[in-house]
Amino acid sequence: VVILDVGSLDGVDIGDEYVAFFGDGSTEEIVGRIRVVLTEEETSSARIVTVEGPLFVAGTTVYLDRKMR
Repeated sequence: VVILDVGSLDGVDIGDEYVAFFGDGSTEEIVGRIRVVLTEEETSSARIVTVEGPLFVAGTTVYLDRKMR
């Protein structure tokens, strides 16, 4: 499980999918894909769907890839 620091107040919905990246801003490597399974007002929980690189760590950048609603 991955905890996101965005939630329903930010427009996050259950089922949304994010692509996770790791890097220093100049070079980024895709780490994997996560799917939101629970939302609260300011946080969300997501399940790791695929892992394509190093392990997820605190501070991993995620970008919305698929919006469910």
